[in-house]
Amino acid sequence: MFSKPKKEKPVKSTLLVMLCNPAGEYLLQQRPQKGIWGGLWSFPEATDGAEAQQLISQQLPGCPIAEEEWLTPFRHTFSHYHLDIQPVIYHLQNTPSSVQESGKDPIHWYNPKSPSTLGLAAPVKMLLESQQTESFI
Repeated sequence: MFSKPKKEKPVKSTLLVMLCNPAGEYLLQQRPQKGIWGGLWSFPEATDGAEAQQLISQQLPGCPIAEEEWLTPFRHTFSHYHLDIQPVIYHLQNTPSSVQESGKDPIHWYNPKSPSTLGLAAPVKMLLESQQTESFI
């Protein structure tokens, strides 16, 4: 007879904090095993620019930002919700000698020019590849 109307998926949003050092490496964190992208590597996340600045000052004390670049936002869809993603690149003036890890999530400086075999979340892989492409233009 009649099919049920399709239920609208809820929408969540996040700001991906793309910390880029002068060598062109990006800081990635391994996500917890439970939750979305469990165990995969991703950029740190924040709810807005102010929280991103706070995260940077906590994780990279004394490491000034040379430039802040807001990229075009996009939507990633999961089976049960949409995630609106606002990527922001924070170009660092220097490479920090150490990074204060937030919680117990391991961190890694990822070089897109010589990628390591880390498991990357799909949006992260796409963003890293787009930055690699733009650097050759």
